[in-house]
Parts: sequence; structure tokens; C-alpha cells
Amino acid sequence: VQSEFGLAMRLAANLAEGNNRHTRRDRHNFVVIADGSLQELKYYLRLSHDLCLISNERFIDMKRVSEEIGRMLNGLRNYLNSDV
Repeated sequence: VQSEFGLAMRLAANLAEGNNRHTRRDRHNFVVIADGSLQELKYYLRLSHDLCLISNERFIDMKRVSEEIGRMLNGLRNYLNSDV
């Protein structure tokens, strides 16, 4: 569970660092890195559940939140790829 917290912090730190970049391409790269951290988090979440380190209720809740974060990252990535 502690490793999930560390991964969540890395995800947020990548977004914060990318937000400070001056080009859309640089920002996009940090969103991609953040998405990689999210995928790691999902893996460890599943592993924690399979090893009975977290309850089924907590797993379902955290999975739902991670999926929503994934949708938000995807939207941000699409925006940064657009010609706006």
C-alpha cells in the first residue's frame, strides 16, 4: 500500500513538472510519463488485492478512481495534441 502512495505522488509530480514546461510537446511528454506511473499504480493495486493486502471494497474504490484519472489524463493528452 505504501508503494501505491509513492506512485500516486510520482504521477502528481510529473503533472506538476510538465505544467511548468513552455511547449505543448514538453507538457505532453510529462502527461505520457504520468500515464505510465498510473499504469504501474494499477498493477500494484491489482497485486495488493490478489495478495489480500487491501479489501475488495478498497480495491473497487481505488480502481474506480484510477480509471477516472486515466480518462482525465487521456483528455489532457488529446488537448495537448490538438491544434487549439
